[in-house]
Amino acid sequence: MKHPIFLVQRSNTMIPNAVLQDFETLPLDAQQQVIDFIDFIKARYQARVTKQSQSTLESSFGSIKVKKKVTLEQMDETIRQRGATL
Repeated sequence: MKHPIFLVQRSNTMIPNAVLQDFETLPLDAQQQVIDFIDFIKARYQARVTKQSQSTLESSFGSIKVKKKVTLEQMDETIRQRGATL
């Protein structure tokens, strides 16, 4: 069912008036299903945003992957040989 979209202010959020009217005409159990679905969508979106944030963080500060294994002692020695101090 297509509705003209009129926006109303509710809880500092702009929502289409037609959607609000449709929601309010639903039985209480159907309204609860809509609320549950909205919670599900929000959780799924938040999980996606969190995963993207972790991916960005890992790409910026992730571990360096090398093919050759080097001990901390070997790294320390190389640093000393190049004139740096620890």
